[in-house]
Amino acid sequence: MSAGATVALLLAGLTPAVAAETSLDDALVLELRLDGSLADSGPNAFEVTMQSGTESYAPGLDGGEALEFDGSGAIRLGTDAALQPQDQTTSFWYKPTGPTAAERPSRATSR
Repeated sequence: MSAGATVALLLAGLTPAVAAETSLDDALVLELRLDGSLADSGPNAFEVTMQSGTESYAPGLDGGEALEFDGSGAIRLGTDAALQPQDQTTSFWYKPTGPTAAERPSRATSR
């Protein structure tokens, strides 16, 4: 992820046996809105903390806030078994505030 980005995260876990008949809402494990808080608003209310860096927020959607990363921050989700399903879907969006690594011009060297 690029330095300086705002992020929201959703994690849902589905085992193969129940994936066909379970909706993502029913399988929701963790929901981090990151709208002014690290609080998990999902059904398990896991304790989420900053592993490194400082928790800070930038303007988000519809007048809300969004967690802002400066390239040195990381979130600790915990080690609960529910956070480590065999199969999972992770969904997030982020808005870079500068060019991402793929957008930066590369320096070609010739020999």
